Amino acid sequence: MSKDLIVKANDLVVAGYELTANEQRLILTAIAKISPTQLDPNTGYEITAKEFQSD
Repeated sequence: MSKDLIVKANDLVVAGYELTANEQRLILTAIAKISPTQLDPNTGYEITAKEFQSD
């Protein structure tokens, strides 16, 4: 995963307190794949095991 900047809304930060470290990493990995110029709630994103394990 690249070192892109991820900005989180306060609601996501608060919800993160109830998530495990791996759950948070999964969410942030998915967020990093979203293009800020092409936001579409119907678009699916695939995360491979290799992407998830890399820092």
